[in-house]
Amino acid sequence: MFRKSKYMILAALMLVVLSACSSNKTIEEEENSKPEVSSTFSIPVTFEEEGKKGEYILVGEKEKLAFQIDSRAEDETIESIESSPIVANKPDKYMWYLWGENLSSKPFKVIGINTDTKQEVVIFNDKVLGSELNGADAHTPSTMEFPTAGIWNLDAYVGEELFENIVVEVK
Repeated sequence: MFRKSKYMILAALMLVVLSACSSNKTIEEEENSKPEVSSTFSIPVTFEEEGKKGEYILVGEKEKLAFQIDSRAEDETIESIESSPIVANKPDKYMWYLWGENLSSKPFKVIGINTDTKQEVVIFNDKVLGSELNGADAHTPSTMEFPTAGIWNLDAYVGEELFENIVVEVK
């Protein structure tokens, strides 16, 4: 009897040690699994005022969902361009571009979640998507303001369905 209880205590102790190691690993994995900031890309454009060729710099996923963060003329070098940072508590205008079928005239909203604090904010609501623009199937202008700095996951909804998401850093 004493022998069985000795093994039971040893087994229980090992189980506690293993579960403690396991939860440390989970916390470590969680810290390393922070979302990666979405990449930037450009689309060609002709600026109407000057008739110059150039490009819009967007953040998001090409031919899915993106918003414009900067622009440059064809004769400007990459080194001279710094993308405008997104700054907390500073409202700014952005043009959203969406690619897909039957998007025009549908409702569009974006909900942001700060990945560190889990703060959730309606970035904007009650937008209606316009028609094609600059190679995208739909677009809409917006003003966005983030209450805090950090990494923000932006969930974009067309109608009530999640369309896509973008991850941005807010300074």
